[in-house]
Amino acid sequence: SYATGHVLGTDMAEGSAVFTWLMGGLIGSSENATSISGVEAEGNVTYVQQGTSSGTALLALGGLVGYNPTASITGSSAIGAVTAQYFNATYNDHLVQSYVGGLVGSHGTNNAISITNSFATGAVSNEMQGTTLVQYTGGLVGYQGSQGAGTGSYATGAVSYTGN
Repeated sequence: SYATGHVLGTDMAEGSAVFTWLMGGLIGSSENATSISGVEAEGNVTYVQQGTSSGTALLALGGLVGYNPTASITGSSAIGAVTAQYFNATYNDHLVQSYVGGLVGSHGTNNAISITNSFATGAVSNEMQGTTLVQYTGGLVGYQGSQGAGTGSYATGAVSYTGN
């Protein structure tokens, strides 16, 4: 499979909204899948939070897959920038969790799975505001669970994180 084009999510949540965003260039969430093989996503993946929510936020953002708890990835790639931006957010004493990666945002949280012979080439940027932050940012994988492994995979894009 092959996907081209940009993915953009804009969140304008207000009040004490609780929200979850699982975004990827090809797959948002691969929950219950066992394998992802020979696929490519080409295009930027961008999440922008512009509301004033004081609720709990969870974001898993990846160039190929946003949230991947169970599927091994083989011979796959993501070509494009991955960006998470939180503007005007007022997360006063609320938990903000962010998993941002060039290939996968969150990987291997439920099963012993691997990433093999895969790559990501775009820049990865995670810019957040908030008082209680849990943030993971990586060129290939934002968060690698204790059950995951990898071999023969790489990332070439710049990685940046900005927070307060």
